[in-house]
Amino acid sequence: MEDLDSALHLIALQPNIGAKAKNMKLVDVRRIHLSRVHYYLYYRIKHTSSSIEILALWHSSRGSEPNL
Repeated sequence: MEDLDSALHLIALQPNIGAKAKNMKLVDVRRIHLSRVHYYLYYRIKHTSSSIEILALWHSSRGSEPNL
């Protein structure tokens, strides 16, 4: 939870901090790697409402990306 809280706080301060996720059906998907717990947090910026939409929390050992 601590790593997730830190990532969410960072995204709130700097929404474009995450790397652009490739091979996503949705547009403008970004991801942050939570290296200590080996998860990726997938999100996108909702420009129309000035908010962040969390799409997935995905363990890196799964070998693929989530089907977004």
